[in-house]
Amino acid sequence: MIDQIMSLALGNGIWAALFCFLFIYMLKDSRTREKKYISAIETLGEELGNATSALKVCDEIKSNCSASMAKSIEIKHDTENIKENTESIRSSLGLL
Repeated sequence: MIDQIMSLALGNGIWAALFCFLFIYMLKDSRTREKKYISAIETLGEELGNATSALKVCDEIKSNCSASMAKSIEIKHDTENIKENTESIRSSLGLL
């Protein structure tokens, strides 16, 4: 088919042949470029999925750290209360 188009274009002059050659070249080039774009989009999609997974893990770690921090603050307050109670018991018994 391409041969028929080229022979018809050559019969109509060099400019028609040149136009057909450039047109066919651009079609092939566009096809190659489109394959590269599709490949790049697929790669970016995979990377986005990996980044999303990593972000979820970071959120879980943040939640765990917040829970641990709250528990450590609670333990600190409990320890201070125990210390105060111990001091008051010692003072009431005259052990200071």
